[in-house]
Amino acid sequence: MADTDTTLDLDGLPIPLQAFPYLRTNEPEVINGALAANFHNGFIEIAKEKRFEIVYNYLNLGQVSLNAAATTSGCVIHGDSDPRSFALVVASHGAVDIRTKDATLACRPHKVASLLDFRHRCAISIQPYYNSLTLRFTRPAIEEALAKHSGRPLHGPLRFDQQLDLTRPGPRRLLAVVNQVAALFEQDPGLAQVPLLVAQYEQLVLTTLLTCLEHDASTLLHTPPPSAPPSWRAISLFLQTLRL
Repeated sequence: MADTDTTLDLDGLPIPLQAFPYLRTNEPEVINGALAANFHNGFIEIAKEKRFEIVYNYLNLGQVSLNAAATTSGCVIHGDSDPRSFALVVASHGAVDIRTKDATLACRPHKVASLLDFRHRCAISIQPYYNSLTLRFTRPAIEEALAKHSGRPLHGPLRFDQQLDLTRPGPRRLLAVVNQVAALFEQDPGLAQVPLLVAQYEQLVLTTLLTCLEHDASTLLHTPPPSAPPSWRAISLFLQTLRL
C-alpha cells in the first residue's frame, strides 16, 4: 500500500491511517487483550520484548475494515479458525510468512500479498521493521455482494486464490482503490461518522475485491444473468394489443 506523509516515531516508519489510532504499546498483555477480542482469540509471541513496540490503527467500514500495523521487532501472531472471515495482508516494509493447515503463504513488499481464509488456525510470522495495511472482510458480506452482482445464487463457500502477484493488473487495481479509500478517510476523518457514505465505500471495496481478484466464482461475474421470464400480466397486455 502507499505510504502516508506522516510518520510515527517507530524507526521513522510511515504508518497508514494515522487519524484512526487503536493502540500503541510495548506491553504484551495489552496486545494479547486486543488480539483475544478482535483476532479470533489470538495471542502474540515476541522475539525481543525489550525492543518491541507495536502501532495499530483501525478504520471500520461495517463488514469491511482497514487495519494498519507496524512493529519494531519480529513476532508471531496466532489466531483460531473463523470460517466467516478473510484478511488481505499487504506489506510495505518487512515481510510476513503465514502458516495454516492447508497453505503456506508469503507476503513481500511490492511483490506478493496474501489473502488469508481463516478456515483453519493460523500462525503469522512477522519480520522486524514491519509495516502493512490489512483489509479484513466477512464471508457473508462478500458472498452477498457476489449474488447481487451476478444475479445467481452461490453454491458452496467462496474460495479466493490466496497468493496475489502484485505486478498483475487485478491486484494493482484493488490496491489503488483501497489506497484511495484509506487516503480519503485519512484526509477527512469525519467521513467515518456518515453512515450512508461509509456503506457506499464498504460496497465499493467488496465489489473491487470480487472483480479484481481470482476466485472460484469469477465466471459468474462475466456471464450475463439469465433473462427473467415475462410476467403473466405482461403476456396478457401483449395479447390485448393483438386484439386491437
